[in-house]
Amino acid sequence: MYLQRKGSRGWSDIQAARVSSGGFKLTVKPTGVGTYSFRVRSQSGAVVSSTLYLKVQAQLADGPYRLVYVNGCLTYRLWEGKLTIRGAAASFTLRGAKFTGPVTRTGSAVKLALRTAGGRGAIDFTGTVKPYNFLTGKLTFSGIHDTLETGFTCTTPVDAYGPAVPGPSCALSVIKRVRLPAGATWEDSAPVCTGTWAVGWSRYRGDEIPSSEVLKWNGTAWALYPGDCSPKYEAILPVFIYRSACWQD
Repeated sequence: MYLQRKGSRGWSDIQAARVSSGGFKLTVKPTGVGTYSFRVRSQSGAVVSSTLYLKVQAQLADGPYRLVYVNGCLTYRLWEGKLTIRGAAASFTLRGAKFTGPVTRTGSAVKLALRTAGGRGAIDFTGTVKPYNFLTGKLTFSGIHDTLETGFTCTTPVDAYGPAVPGPSCALSVIKRVRLPAGATWEDSAPVCTGTWAVGWSRYRGDEIPSSEVLKWNGTAWALYPGDCSPKYEAILPVFIYRSACWQD
């Protein structure tokens, strides 16, 4: 028997299995989120099963999240706050005020409803969790001013980076083993890493500003990943890595 996957060019064999006692067993390891289409065919191809679908969604990881894009509510400097998610509960601390409340997860959709102990402040977030623990959506911040005479409400799009996905060591000493083009040297700034991706910084002789270097783990070592900060590059890289390399967060 052969397991087939449907791609842009039609069906193709990806695994073979030996039938034993009328059954067989295969292991499938998805490489990203999305819906995968599979079917099974006989060795001759005369018999083909109906299509099987495997839907893979990104799940919200527990841990700290750092707000990196807040396009509104500038007066309140929300990016200075600390968001922590643990199971079905979350907390957000902003300049001594602590907001707590439940986390609602439906597939890759996430909702937070956080309140202060005295009920004078509220944070409501609705968004989506993306691969590599990237959270994006809309946040509404509301409350009562200290005078107790007036209130405020502001809504802003928000992006947040969560815990780094486990991967090989990307300590600075390890990254520095990667050879750079002639004339360039590694900076001593700590790399940014998640999973099998990393960003380090180098400086070409005579340059005043360092350049970012994207690296990909090839299974045995880190290697420079060619590309630039183009839309095509953005479509390939995890958001965390792309923005670390190409944005000024």
